[in-house]
Amino acid sequence: FISSLKLRKKLKYHEGCVNTIQYDETGEFLITGSDDCDVAIWSMSSNFQLKQSFSPGHWRNIFSAVFLPGNQYVLSGGMDGEIRLSNIEKK
Repeated sequence: FISSLKLRKKLKYHEGCVNTIQYDETGEFLITGSDDCDVAIWSMSSNFQLKQSFSPGHWRNIFSAVFLPGNQYVLSGGMDGEIRLSNIEKK
């Protein structure tokens, strides 16, 4: 099984290490967070296209980013010791 796995697509956006990657509850969207202090949202139904990116305001590396149920909000945590709630429909 392992030998049959292959790279499907490289997702290019972040400048620096990607520290978190998480699917939403439906598997339609993927969220990533990075040392560049940005969050990116990718659409699986659109061949992994970048749907949205934003800075939640962290001034140090993002280590966790998750969708809250309903996908209107993203919760992120960074090396700056802060947890931020972002309304992605207003970004």
